[in-house]
Amino acid sequence: KAKVDLSFRPPQSLPASHAHLRVSASPQSLCTLRGVDKSALFARPEAELSLDSV
Repeated sequence: KAKVDLSFRPPQSLPASHAHLRVSASPQSLCTLRGVDKSALFARPEAELSLDSV
């Protein structure tokens, strides 16, 4: 398996504030990102991603 590291700065922030996301992975790795507002998961909890659903 490929090693992937993900970090946010700051770790927590308010809506509409700036944040930085850093993704690093092994060479030749395929990485995808998905951004979802928490309120969307309240409406459709089945939309949450897990290791089993990927």
